[in-house]
Amino acid sequence: LIQPGLDTGFAFLPIMKDTRIILSMGLLSVLTQCAREARPKLMPLLILKMVQLSISHGICVYTPVAFAAYGMILCMNGDCRGGYEMGQAALLLLDKSKTDSMVGR
Repeated sequence: LIQPGLDTGFAFLPIMKDTRIILSMGLLSVLTQCAREARPKLMPLLILKMVQLSISHGICVYTPVAFAAYGMILCMNGDCRGGYEMGQAALLLLDKSKTDSMVGR
């Protein structure tokens, strides 16, 4: 989905403006949390959809979480460098978004 070393371009993604897509991202975020408990095998598909929507439609408040989760998937599949890069991209986007609603506590 994303090639290693491309994380620097994420900071230049446009801001997501389509309300339907933003609401879809929110719903996918909630479904991802539910899938973690009920259907763990569904979780990567939901995360990948969130990453795909972010790349094609721009970033929103849910994008950093999606990128961090995608990084986790990469690490679990042996690509720790790619996972690290996605985590760094998530932190960069979180800082860019200037929101505290998605910061881990």
